Formats: sequence, C-alpha cells, structure tokens
Amino acid sequence: MRPLWFLSLILSAFPLTAADKSLPIEANSNENIDISAKLILGREQVQQALGVPDIPETLSGLIVVRVEARPLTAKPLNIARDDFTLLCTKDGQRSKPFGPSEIAGASTLVLHRSNDGKGGTSLGGGFFGLGIGNAAPPETVKATVEEKKDENESPLMATLKAKIMPEKETLDPVSGLLYFEIDGKKLKSKDFELLYRGPGGRLSMRFQP
Repeated sequence: MRPLWFLSLILSAFPLTAADKSLPIEANSNENIDISAKLILGREQVQQALGVPDIPETLSGLIVVRVEARPLTAKPLNIARDDFTLLCTKDGQRSKPFGPSEIAGASTLVLHRSNDGKGGTSLGGGFFGLGIGNAAPPETVKATVEEKKDENESPLMATLKAKIMPEKETLDPVSGLLYFEIDGKKLKSKDFELLYRGPGGRLSMRFQP
C-alpha cells in the first residue's frame, strides 16, 4: 500500500475544478470594490439580453455576464474588462472577455514600413488569403492588426458595442455586459464562476443553480 503522502502528491498534480460552494452567489466585495454579476446562458437568453432576433450558429458558445462594479475607494479605481475571467468548473475551461470586433467584426493585417514611416501595405481579407503587396524588406516591416472599418456595420456589432461594459477610471459604478466563449453543451449556471483579479483585489463568485 502506498503511503498517504504519495496519494496527496498525485492529487495535487491534477487541480480540481469542482465548484466552490462556499463562494457567494452573484455578488462579492472587499474594502475596494463591490461586484455583482448575472450569468446569461443559452442561445435564446443571450438573444434576449442583446435584443437581437438571432445570432449566428458560429456563436453557439457565446456566454454573456451582466456585471456591475462599484468602487469603494477614496480615489478613482480603474475598471477594465480584462480584470474578469469566466471559469467553467466542470472541465476547467477559462475565458477572458471578447471585444465586439472579435465576435462579429473583421480584421485587416497591415504591414507598416518602419524605414520612412509612410503608410503601409494592407493585406485584406482578415487573416486569410494574404497576398504579396508592395511591402518593404522583412527586416523593416512591422505587422499590426487593425479593425476593418465597415460603413454598413451589422446590427449585432452595433448592439455588442452599445451594451458592453465600459472601461474607465472612476469612483462611480460601472455596468454592462461581458462576452465570453466556453465550448461545451449541456452546461448549467452552477458550472461557472466569475473571477475578478484587478486593482481592487481578488474576488470570486458563483451563480444561481
């Protein structure tokens, strides 16, 4: 029979992802910040929260969390979307918030010439179908990704932008939607935790089963 310390060592190598039932439900706070959150799970519920008639099949993994962050500090606190992480305790998946353009937009890869600082060569079509343009030698070219401007912005993109939680340094409450993606079917609200790791400290919460 192997000693108990050996079993403990084996278990520690595989972090458990079971839900922490000791966490508060849909709200948590410390001396710096108070956070409340509501999970919106399921295609119909997400459509209703966004106020759109339909969302593409490609967004079947989209999960929305309605968040309100209220600073409790004497000085303005910086609230950023990247401070939040959605954890699926069922399988350990983690997702950071996605921006509207990452969900419903298009990007263009642009090569900027660094030798003369003038303009750049645009390779359209997102990240696919890249061609050879009038690019400078590789050692003098910097590649950046820019959001493709579309005068006919889709209704979904406009809605995502309008409802997303703003980022700011403030003393006032900040509220809005955060967009996450978790792969998997038959997930329930009890399978998720929202983590906050930001200037206000570290907070976690679970959701109503």
